[in-house]
Amino acid sequence: MQRWYQLALAGGRDASEIQPPGTVQQPTLPPPLEELCGNMSLHESLPDLRHGNFSCTKIAHYNIYVRMCIAKCHVGYQTDDAGLLFCNRGRWAPIQPEVVSTLVGVGRAADTMPNTDPRALQYLGIPDEIYADVALNILVKLDQVPNLSVVKSYLDMISLDNIIDFDMMRQMLIWVGPDVEEKIANLDFLDVLSHLETFGASRRPVCRTVDCGRGFENLAHGRVNSSTTTYMSEARVVCERGYLPRHPVLTCTASGQWDKPALCDPGRALFM
Repeated sequence: MQRWYQLALAGGRDASEIQPPGTVQQPTLPPPLEELCGNMSLHESLPDLRHGNFSCTKIAHYNIYVRMCIAKCHVGYQTDDAGLLFCNRGRWAPIQPEVVSTLVGVGRAADTMPNTDPRALQYLGIPDEIYADVALNILVKLDQVPNLSVVKSYLDMISLDNIIDFDMMRQMLIWVGPDVEEKIANLDFLDVLSHLETFGASRRPVCRTVDCGRGFENLAHGRVNSSTTTYMSEARVVCERGYLPRHPVLTCTASGQWDKPALCDPGRALFM
């Protein structure tokens, strides 16, 4: 029996708690917290989505796990908004993707979101970006920063086309001071999302048939004939005498755009 073990026993230590010298005691992590939406499975509690389905994953802040789902429509259908929902105290609430990506980005810059993998954002179709205007609005709404004018000046300095580089965001938190970083570190992630819930977005996303529209109505030297403009519809280009259609047939694609431009080019003379 080694001497350090004998000394620990002699000192009245419990044998099951004795560790070799130099062992660092790991902190006990609190149990994971996640709220459920609905009485049964999460998917059954989501709104009905005809012509589509929801893809779900979890965004984590330490031991707090928030379930997020995004509406994904079948080919030929699209939603009017992002269709992003999160489980907020037993109910599904809408939120803008830019708000989530910025909140996660600021949290990662402050080293407060060790459990969140950027791939979770990709799975939800959310760009892994920090938006300057959204970051300021978050801080304003949460009333977490004492001198917003200084923060706004910093955000304007470090942003390019409203996007803030991750390392620059981390540097800004250092510039502003430890108080802001500490407040961000101690935010209740679910409570923050609740404050930022976007009421302008739909709580019940709808997948509508893609419509390419009639943007070719003012076609020079011709017209486009089409009875419908929805997904997979075809339109025929008819040109005036002396002009030829560059593409005789146009098809409405799943992106909501016609696959080719409607143009009438001057025709070549058949005889010299």
